[in-house]
Amino acid sequence: MSISFGLNANLLYSDVLDLISEGICQVSLDGKILYVNRAVEELTGARKEDIAGRNISELKFPDFSEQCSQRLSSAVKLAEAGKTAEPFTLSEKGSTLSVSPVTDTTAVVFILRNITEKMHIQGLLKEKRQLLDGVFESIQDGVSVLSEDLNIRYVNVVMNNWYSSNLPLEGKKCYEVYHNRNEVCYPCPTIRCLKTGKTEKDVIPGPSGSHVEWIELFSYPIRDSSTGKVSGVVEFVRDITERKKMELELVRAKEKAEESDRLKSAFLANMSHEIRTPMNGILGFAELLKEPELSGERQNYYIDIIEKSGQRMLGVINDIIDISKIESGEIKISKKELNLYEVVKDVYDFFKPEAEAKGISLLMNDRTDDPEILITTDGDKFYSILANLVKNAVKYTDDGFVRIGFYRKGNTVELFVRDTGIGISEDRQQVIFRRFVQADISDRTARPGAGLGLAIARAYVEILGGDIRLESKEGEGSTFSVILPVS
Repeated sequence: MSISFGLNANLLYSDVLDLISEGICQVSLDGKILYVNRAVEELTGARKEDIAGRNISELKFPDFSEQCSQRLSSAVKLAEAGKTAEPFTLSEKGSTLSVSPVTDTTAVVFILRNITEKMHIQGLLKEKRQLLDGVFESIQDGVSVLSEDLNIRYVNVVMNNWYSSNLPLEGKKCYEVYHNRNEVCYPCPTIRCLKTGKTEKDVIPGPSGSHVEWIELFSYPIRDSSTGKVSGVVEFVRDITERKKMELELVRAKEKAEESDRLKSAFLANMSHEIRTPMNGILGFAELLKEPELSGERQNYYIDIIEKSGQRMLGVINDIIDISKIESGEIKISKKELNLYEVVKDVYDFFKPEAEAKGISLLMNDRTDDPEILITTDGDKFYSILANLVKNAVKYTDDGFVRIGFYRKGNTVELFVRDTGIGISEDRQQVIFRRFVQADISDRTARPGAGLGLAIARAYVEILGGDIRLESKEGEGSTFSVILPVS
């Protein structure tokens, strides 16, 4: 670039240059000031007449310190050495000048601009940006600012930690970063916000691979201050994983409570029948015993019915007491040494008459020839577990057999009760161990009883630290297996 303003510059050019707001100062390569326009006076406080013809190193500007002339002199020396000086700024006494040197082969022209207001505005903008950054970074929610074409313009640290792998997110498409897609997601609250200009809200899955499973997304429109047109979106993203889990737990708890209430209602209705039936038998046949001409054979028959009715009612009452203790957590473990074979034989002997009365076989087998199998466990609970399983098998077997099996292996004992009864459909195998289920099943499979036996058996197995399993096929029978730790 060639600029040549001498002391005898064309008056027309001089007048024109005096009209512009930028200061023009031409300095020869030996430091002599060749020309200044009127704006230099306003910018530096020095009179135009006092500047022209002086050496730049000797010049003093009233509004600036010696630093001003020193910086100008340095730029001239660089030009004299064939180098180009870089633009610089001078800030003193509340004013800021931007100085841009332009060099040719004979002189350096300095263009001075007052950028005080600009710097002030930039400072205010910087403060506001720092304030906004501080606010956004202190928010516990994720914040994302998107342009109209869905480019990410800003994210706070929360959002960055959720989605970034130490790579900048700004400049990328939101659907690429947040949803790992190559195209816009539909439906999308952000797209709706851009189209409608209204705040949109949605609940969506969180970032894959992070601890955030569910997020609540609020999309707020950004409007151009002059046109009012939507030019972008601010997204506030809240981690609602714990809230979602609590909501799901509440739903499950509500469903469980409703089901429990339904089952208990069915249980209470069934209890009325289960208690009244044997009680009617006891009272009715006790009344018949008063007949004066009752034969001994008939009397024994009535007594037998009364006894069976009493045993049935006692069984119901015992089940209610046991389940009440389990519900209240009052069950205590009392371990003692017992003979495994004898306990199983007692259960076998107790249910054998009942099985024979139904026309089915009750079988017992073990995998050892040694009848002296001593174990240490809670005898009452052990007996109750096996008795409830056998009682259940006999109840639901109309022909065929019920087999009791057992053996000891190390510090565990395995019991199994196999039957050829009605079996259990697959959809009910997960619920039969729950309390009161017997009272709620269809008439096709319902049998006398409170529906507590399997629930009690499972509860006692868990209390003893064991495991209970079921294998069954509808119409083909069932096998219940119990593994218990013993010593």
